[in-house]
Amino acid sequence: MSKKNYNFAAQMGDDLDDMELVKEYGLDPKVAYTPAINEAMFKAMNQGTIDNLTQAGYTEKQAKEIANETTMKAKKATAHLK
Repeated sequence: MSKKNYNFAAQMGDDLDDMELVKEYGLDPKVAYTPAINEAMFKAMNQGTIDNLTQAGYTEKQAKEIANETTMKAKKATAHLK
């Protein structure tokens, strides 16, 4: 039985399995093959951005502001996908 991939890349025609994202980003496997994978990805990417920016010398506050703005833009850009 084939499982439906809900990640945004798959929804746009890419051959990306949800479980690949779970493994790559350390997500809870329960989000694979459910719409919850996208919110989990937003959270993981947001935290990754914060980590990268603080390592690059930004303060925690600056990093969070930039990461949150970037995440908000990504959510708006993908709002038409379910």
